[in-house]
Amino acid sequence: MNSVFCNPKTWLGILGTAGLVLACSGEQKETLSDIPSVGDTGTLVAPPQAAQDVTQGGSETIVSQVFYAEGEPCTPPTSQVVINEIMIDPNKVSDAYGEWFEVHNPGSTQINLQGWKIRSNGQADHTIVSSIVVPPGGYVVICRNSDPNLNGGVTNCAYGWSQQGGGISLANTTPDTLELLNPQGAIVDSVAWDASSSRHAPVGRSIALKHPFLDNSSIVFPSNPDDPASWANLNFGASTNQWGDNTDYGTPGTRNIDVWKVIEHEACNDNEICTYDLCEAGACHYEWKQNCCHSNADCNDNNICTQDVCDQQTNTCSHTHIEGCCTQNSDCVDENPCNYDYCLNNTCRHSTYNVVPGCCWAPDVDPATGQPWDPPEKKQQYADSQCDDKNPCTPDYCDLQTNECKAGPPTQGCCTTAADCDDQNPCTWEDCFQYQCRRTQLYNCCVQDSDCNDNDPCTTDRCIMNACRHLFDSTTCCVSDAWCATNADDHNPCTDEKCLYDPQVGIRTCQHVYKSFCSVQCPYEQNFNAASNFQEVGWKVYDFGTNAKNNWHLTETGSLGPDKHVLFTWNPTTVLVKSVNVTPFVDCSNAQADAYNPLKTATLQWRMAYKHYQQGQQVTLKVVGTDSGDYEGGTVLWQTTTDKDIEYDLYSVQLPSHLKFSNLLQVGFMIETNSTIYLDSWQIDDVRIAAGVPNEVMKVKLYYCLTDNCRIAPGSTESAFVSESTGGFPDLTIALGEKYRYLICYKDRDAMDMAWNFYGYPEVYLESAPLDYPPFITPVPLSGTSPCQTLRTIAQTLCGDPDAMFICMMDVKPGNDQTVAGVYRVAFATYDEYDPVKPKHSPFESLEKATINVLLPEGYLVWSPLGPSEPSAQAILQAIRANGRPAQIITSLDVVQDLSQYDGVFATLGVYGRYHTLTAHEAEILKDFLDRGGRLYLEGGEFFYTDNMQPETVLHPYFKVTAISDGQVKIDGPLAGRNFLDTYTFGYSQSPLYNAWNDKIAHTPGEGGREVLKNNGQNKFTVAVTYDSGAYRTIGSSILFGGVQTGGSTPVQLMAKYLYFLENGYPPCSADAQCEDDEVCTVDSCSNNVCSNAQIPNCVPCSDDRQCQEDQACNVAKGYCVD
Repeated sequence: MNSVFCNPKTWLGILGTAGLVLACSGEQKETLSDIPSVGDTGTLVAPPQAAQDVTQGGSETIVSQVFYAEGEPCTPPTSQVVINEIMIDPNKVSDAYGEWFEVHNPGSTQINLQGWKIRSNGQADHTIVSSIVVPPGGYVVICRNSDPNLNGGVTNCAYGWSQQGGGISLANTTPDTLELLNPQGAIVDSVAWDASSSRHAPVGRSIALKHPFLDNSSIVFPSNPDDPASWANLNFGASTNQWGDNTDYGTPGTRNIDVWKVIEHEACNDNEICTYDLCEAGACHYEWKQNCCHSNADCNDNNICTQDVCDQQTNTCSHTHIEGCCTQNSDCVDENPCNYDYCLNNTCRHSTYNVVPGCCWAPDVDPATGQPWDPPEKKQQYADSQCDDKNPCTPDYCDLQTNECKAGPPTQGCCTTAADCDDQNPCTWEDCFQYQCRRTQLYNCCVQDSDCNDNDPCTTDRCIMNACRHLFDSTTCCVSDAWCATNADDHNPCTDEKCLYDPQVGIRTCQHVYKSFCSVQCPYEQNFNAASNFQEVGWKVYDFGTNAKNNWHLTETGSLGPDKHVLFTWNPTTVLVKSVNVTPFVDCSNAQADAYNPLKTATLQWRMAYKHYQQGQQVTLKVVGTDSGDYEGGTVLWQTTTDKDIEYDLYSVQLPSHLKFSNLLQVGFMIETNSTIYLDSWQIDDVRIAAGVPNEVMKVKLYYCLTDNCRIAPGSTESAFVSESTGGFPDLTIALGEKYRYLICYKDRDAMDMAWNFYGYPEVYLESAPLDYPPFITPVPLSGTSPCQTLRTIAQTLCGDPDAMFICMMDVKPGNDQTVAGVYRVAFATYDEYDPVKPKHSPFESLEKATINVLLPEGYLVWSPLGPSEPSAQAILQAIRANGRPAQIITSLDVVQDLSQYDGVFATLGVYGRYHTLTAHEAEILKDFLDRGGRLYLEGGEFFYTDNMQPETVLHPYFKVTAISDGQVKIDGPLAGRNFLDTYTFGYSQSPLYNAWNDKIAHTPGEGGREVLKNNGQNKFTVAVTYDSGAYRTIGSSILFGGVQTGGSTPVQLMAKYLYFLENGYPPCSADAQCEDDEVCTVDSCSNNVCSNAQIPNCVPCSDDRQCQEDQACNVAKGYCVD
């Protein structure tokens, strides 16, 4: 080691010659000091040690001591060799290659480790077979593998025990001991550690002894062993030194400089306060303490600009900088960046004036006063005064952030010559006077239209060749009513065009004034798309009961959207309603003289959908016609009284003789109800009144396509006839990859070739919302691009009927994409006459609906008798698919010939207010499915309690469910899982779509059903029961899956559990709670992931004493009889 103490022996000689005996107080023991900084050479530095007095019995005890010189022998207070550092858990390489430990020889003679043994807990000793010499005060590294290319870069391994057949490994997370034994078998040194999974060896860091003299017999791992700071108060430390390009930390083969603590040896005391008294390699050694001194001379730092002083009270040096002293120019840089700073004769000098071009600056205090700037703006002014670009038109200022002089933008209007004033405006004359521009505007001159504004809204102001012109603007101002009728007609028969003063803009404008008497001509067609209110299109609401005008709306929402339509809604709630919405007057007198109206009739047609709310509460819907304004007593053209939904459809009514040619015809849509809360909505659209009658579908032929061309003709080999339906479309069940073609035969009692020529030909299309319009249903071009053929001979031949007027064809080809599987409710609509550029004559259409079932060959069926868009059915479908299984919705069980080809059926029946009562036929189908080993999930809020809406069926016993009651108004939730759903929790929707008087259920005792889901709210009861017969499996639920909401678990996770049960039965258990069978006479337990439900001997379940023997009583709390 190098020492900054010049010659400590000199001090000792002087002291010895003087015959002085020095004394220090305290027991003979070692003193530890943390080293504030450590050099790579291992030189030690530490703060001075404070003297301590040790007193006994109140009086000071003085112990004589001899002072030793450099190199004098000393005895280390430790063993012959010391295990000084251990890498237990390397990170760069595996333990099998990267483990090592370091041995230190604290003595004065070398030690050869050949023949010594290495021992670790539970492993065979390894004898070192090679010569390994540890020099005095030296270190050697013993590695598991000595190859630095394999061991993580430890280049100074003296030995590799695994390469010599040693099988020793060091435990990371379990207790272990590393021992060194001499050839005689005596343990020379050992290190033990009590590791665990929570307190373990640091990863990638060696464990280094902070001084070889410290007790190394035991390593105590801190709670955060990978943080070196957590080892602060321990004898060992986690290394912070990375060597070479290694990512691991350690000091293999050298002093543990990164964790080192100084330990002074009392036998080496030189009585010099400024040295550390050390015993190294069996000899005394002294090192001067950094910044320690006896006189000023000891503090010389060779810096001319510091005053070096030794504080002899504390024996510490201080180095105070001499103000203004320098050794080079860079020492003199001041806060002014603009001047020249230099060093002359070790004194700083600064130029008086700025020498950096364009530089400016201001000090933090006012140079004139030495005080802060007052006001603060003076600092900027001081800096600005240093800037001048010699241009009178630019404001010069100093940017104090960059200390640069800058010129601001030229002052507006400042100039030095007339050229500076050129604004490129041909309408101004410019000159420069006293540095100010003067501009004179030339009369009536302009450069753009805005220069010519005369503030007259009825003129268009234009700039033409730099001269203003003011032209009358007929688009913003009007001249007369006649002018408006010619130039601003909105083509609305219910408005007059008037030239009126508009106070908001202050001019006369064309305005569209509603007529008090509005009359339109046949053909009349109102789709409401252009209307912003009823008055605008001549419609008006009349009430013969409570005012319900606020219940009528024009809207784009609802099932008849997204185009605009009429909506009568329940909100605001209104009672005793009899309200009618009436068309304008329709003049159909022209229908009588219509040459293309051979039947001499007129027809009313409209689209409509109705959604009910409260079952059992009826609502009456009417369509009335009148030519006298008597809407309440007018002719009833159509009427229904219902407490159910009415599916969207197109309605047609031939007008009676007294109305069909009237020039004052009005049609009203009337609703009668005791309360609007009975319904949800009534929607009306596309109201049409015209001469003639609409076309009719007389029959539909269905063909299976043998080729993609699928030609239909007598003797064709490209198609095969399947079936024929009279008066409408047959429903179709089709598999993926198949193709069918509909041949549609029409009769049209008033169709005429001449009318088709003038007004357009028939055309079929697939109706859109609110019905389905899947892209795999497409029209077939028959005549050019038209999907219809009007040659009567072809129609009669293919239809086999002399009344056939024309035919159309539609293809159904779903392809092979499994996501299109499902139920589609579609409608085929056919125009009487269609040509978008020709005038309207017969706006009528026919509309026929059909159900298309596209079936998957496998997977799960979701049976939704309430319709394919039922929310709970959709939720089930998506959750099954989210769990990686194919699934589809069907609305009828009859569309599938064999349910057993599917993995299972999910049936959703709804809740009170919207419930499908399971029929005996449907129950037989599902029973047969279960009898053949099927898997069935069934949900319904009214299914299990059979005293109300749902009668008992042959299917009920298969669920092993006992209905407790008809439920309560709302399930409050949350839902809590039981059995294999143990620990699962969910919310439950409060919407009446899912939550309305849902049945309270329980498992039927003794029959094997298990309660897996409960309402865990204020009123606790079961809502789902599973049953596994061994042949079939069922899940019965009184709640709807669509109402389940995410809580601690998600609906998709719930579906995963349900699917596992249906496919595999009850899953393996991990806790007794997952085996609960809710039987009072069984002990439920889980062992080796298998449930056991052991019967209690002689146990009799009971609910009262009558069910027990005479010498027993019923313990109602436990549910069984007791002695």
